Amino acid sequence: MINFIIDKNGNETFVHPPSFSLDSVYSDSNKNTPIIFVLSPGVDPYSQLEAFAREKKVELVPVSLGQGQAKKAKDKVNEGAKSGSWLYLANCHLSLGFLKDL
Repeated sequence: MINFIIDKNGNETFVHPPSFSLDSVYSDSNKNTPIIFVLSPGVDPYSQLEAFAREKKVELVPVSLGQGQAKKAKDKVNEGAKSGSWLYLANCHLSLGFLKDL
């Protein structure tokens, strides 16, 4: 498949993921512009984000969405908006109704 894509595209642009830097993404965001990670199965940026939050001296609050966690997530969003902490919402695909509210 990789060879096919390179052959048809003429280069390797679409066969290698782009480089990723939390510093770069962070500089493009602000308190009104969240960072959204669209992940492949088995990928979890939490440890990277946790280290980055420590570096920035910001509290990182993880919430795993799913069964009955929408209320907790809403509360944590409101708390984070007041305190300046960061919220890491995991498994968003398990709570699509909450995402509409978000």
